[in-house]
Amino acid sequence: VDGRARTPDQQQQDLSLLSDAFDHVVTFTMHGLHRVEDTTFFPWLEARMDMIHDNEVRRAFLTLLQRIRDLQMDAAKAGDEALSLLSEVSPDSPKDGEMTTKDSLSRLSTLTKERFELEDLYLVPLIRGLASETQQSFLNTRILSKLGLFTSRTYLVAMYLAILETDDDKKKQEELTSFEQEIPYLMRTMLPRWKRLLYDPKAAILRGAASSK
Repeated sequence: VDGRARTPDQQQQDLSLLSDAFDHVVTFTMHGLHRVEDTTFFPWLEARMDMIHDNEVRRAFLTLLQRIRDLQMDAAKAGDEALSLLSEVSPDSPKDGEMTTKDSLSRLSTLTKERFELEDLYLVPLIRGLASETQQSFLNTRILSKLGLFTSRTYLVAMYLAILETDDDKKKQEELTSFEQEIPYLMRTMLPRWKRLLYDPKAAILRGAASSK
């Protein structure tokens, strides 16, 4: 946001867009997922600890799960701090908002990247060894149910678009195959409609914030 080139009203609009964008990422997306993880995903994982008979593997599993929980809490804290700081930024000093955004996004990006790498490298293979495809599919259904109709539909669209943007063709095909196996056909046929009615309005918030800079 360039304070020298924009009017006070435009600067206020820029800050509002940034705040809305962060609220979407932090409140709607991140905290929404964290609630489902705390109530459904983590308890589901912990219930399978008794299936691990090797003590060293069991300790490694507990260490991994605790690290993922720590990263979740740190990401939530970073996001909440960003929202709080943005609410205090004045249109007279828009650069403060820009720096807050950059620092917070960098922090969130670092935490999220570490978590995804840990899950891809260790957690995903572990889950495959502890639960059948049917059990994993049942878990996915429970998670979608916990998210609620609006939120789950929005996430499904986001998941599908993320798969399409995967650079690795082999991994993309694997993810598409998995998506098609786990998501019922009728729901997949509704993705274009949900994208237009539910996802695009939310994504527009982020595009508007980005284009205002």
